[in-house]
Amino acid sequence: MAPPNQHAGSSLLKAVREVGVVAATAAAAVLVAGCSAGTPNSVPTELTPMTAFEHVHGIDVDTATGTGYIATHKGLFLLPPLEGDAVTAEELGDPLGGVVQDLMGFTVEGGTLYASGHPEAGAEERTGGPNLGLISSTDAETWHSISLGGEVDFHDLDVIPADEDPVIYGFDSGAGRISVSTDGGATWKQGAEIAIRDLSADPAVPGTVYATTAEGLVLSVDYAATFTALPDTPPLFLVDAMGDTSLDSLVGVDVDGRVWAATGAGSWRVTGTVSGQAQALTFVAGPDPALIVVDDRGVVVSPDMGTTWRTLVSKE
Repeated sequence: MAPPNQHAGSSLLKAVREVGVVAATAAAAVLVAGCSAGTPNSVPTELTPMTAFEHVHGIDVDTATGTGYIATHKGLFLLPPLEGDAVTAEELGDPLGGVVQDLMGFTVEGGTLYASGHPEAGAEERTGGPNLGLISSTDAETWHSISLGGEVDFHDLDVIPADEDPVIYGFDSGAGRISVSTDGGATWKQGAEIAIRDLSADPAVPGTVYATTAEGLVLSVDYAATFTALPDTPPLFLVDAMGDTSLDSLVGVDVDGRVWAATGAGSWRVTGTVSGQAQALTFVAGPDPALIVVDDRGVVVSPDMGTTWRTLVSKE
C-alpha cells in the first residue's frame, strides 16, 4: 500500500483543480500572529519563562535527538522530554544561551535550528537592523546569520530536506508574501503574495505546501508560487503536514479549538480539542507519534491526536 500521505496528495490535488487561485485579502491579515514587522524587541525588567510564554511563536522537535524547543517572544527554551514529568514554566530556567531574542519563525531540521524575528534589545546595530533575517544554530545557544539580516522578519518557517541543500519556506510578514530558498537560505525567490497564519511543507511530496488563511486552507504544488483553495476543509488556524504516517496526513487546530485530522482519502474528522487558543502546534512522527500543542494550559502532548492530553510545561 502506498503511504497515506501520497493518497492525500492525489486526492487533494484533484480537488484543487476544480477551484480558482485564492487571492490575498486585507481580512486575512488578522491571522498573522505575533509582533508587528520591524518592531524592536523590548526586554521586561524581570525576564522569566512565564513572561516568555505570553507569546509562543513556535515549537519543534529534533527527530534525530528527540530534543524539543519552544520559541518565544523572549528567547528559545528547552522542552522537557516528551515522556518525562511535567514542569512549570518557571522551572524551564533562562533562555538557551542567555539570548533574549524574539523568535517569530522557528523550525528544526537535520540537527540544525532555523529561526527569524527580532534581535534582543541593543543588538540592532550588530544584526543590521530590527529584523534577524534567517539565522541558524547547531547548539541552540550560538546563532549565525545565513541571509537577509536586518531586512526580513519571517513570521513562519519550514524546512524540508533535499538531495543537496534544504528547501526553506518563509512567510515575510513585511512584504506579505512567501519566500522560498532551494539552497539552504543563501538566495531567495519570491513566492505568492498571500496573508497566512501558518504554513507547513509536505516532507513526502516535494513542492507541496499548505497554509491557513482567513478564507480557509490553501495548497501549493509549485513551491509556493501559487496557492489554490481546498474545498470542504475546516477553518484551521494552525496546520502541520505529518509525512508518512499510518493513518493521517494533515493535522490542525481550528479557530474554536477543535483538533482535526485528514485521512489518506482527504476527508477530515475531529479528533479532540485544545484549551482556549492554541499558539503553536507540531506533530512528531515515529514509533511513538505525538501531537504537541501550546495552549492555555502550557505545553501539552497527545498520543492520540488530541483525544487525551498530558501536560509537559504548565503555565501555573
